[in-house]
Amino acid sequence: MQAPHKPGEHDSTAFDPARKKPCQRSSRRKFLWLSDVLASCEDQGDIVTAICRVLGQKPSYLALQTTWPWLKTRIRVPCKCRVTHPSVLVTLCHLYDEHVVETKTWPFFRLVQWARQMQTRLAPPPSPEVNGERCTRCGSKMPTAKKIG
Repeated sequence: MQAPHKPGEHDSTAFDPARKKPCQRSSRRKFLWLSDVLASCEDQGDIVTAICRVLGQKPSYLALQTTWPWLKTRIRVPCKCRVTHPSVLVTLCHLYDEHVVETKTWPFFRLVQWARQMQTRLAPPPSPEVNGERCTRCGSKMPTAKKIG
């Protein structure tokens, strides 16, 4: 056991660069297309559960809205049905349950295309500069190597 420090005395190991963890490079959260995830969920019972399973999360609307905040956006429903609170997510669930599974008036690929259109319109992919590398520990932007030539 080490003896306690005297007033004014510092623990030199706290400032030892050899013991300090270096910043680790990590890309910011990767941009995911909802339609790509959705495309892998064909022939599943519940669409929310299927999408969350692909994401590795517990099934919930909140998990999907955290991954894709634009799913909360209210939109016009692409069918003639009355949908209460037609956010993108509620509309997606309605289209899947009612038109893809129940009445079969929409093929699954059409739902995937619709999801791609919604994401393109409401949340286009970020530019590469915005998606720069960040330190996983502190979140600061990491310097990028300059291209020569």
